[in-house]
Amino acid sequence: MDIEKKTKKIICGEYLIFAVVAAVFSALILTRVWILGQSGFRYVFIYFTLALGAWFVIDLFWTIFSKKRRAKNSLLDKILPLPAPATVVTVDIISLIIGLEASKDIHQVAVGIIFGYLSLVFLFFAFYRYKHPSPLMLEAIEEAKKEEAASKIELPAEESPKQEEEQK
Repeated sequence: MDIEKKTKKIICGEYLIFAVVAAVFSALILTRVWILGQSGFRYVFIYFTLALGAWFVIDLFWTIFSKKRRAKNSLLDKILPLPAPATVVTVDIISLIIGLEASKDIHQVAVGIIFGYLSLVFLFFAFYRYKHPSPLMLEAIEEAKKEEAASKIELPAEESPKQEEEQK
């Protein structure tokens, strides 16, 4: 199997694994098998996801306005997951305003739905990126090809036992 197919299969396989994990988390949270209720955990989760949501928006605008970054990143990779951080930030702000106890149910449902949405996004990328690799994936493929070519050049040709006997 050539290095390009191998790299595509590995990366798309990772997307499939992420899709399955996100779908399982979504099912566990929405069916209330996994209850997101501890106040200490929720405070950490809220502040962490607020920072992560802000970073996601900054990264999106950085990609849009930087020609260098846009050449290496796909806007589809930045825009398609955008509803997830937008929803998380909104729910986090609501949770901070009305209180952690009053927003337990909203938080539980929102996080479950977000994981469900992300599983669909990862599932889409698993199949879409196999046919249409992102610039970063193409860069990884080129690096792998260079490493493979360098390793073939560096390896000395092994002599067979017959050649050794003939030389003696």
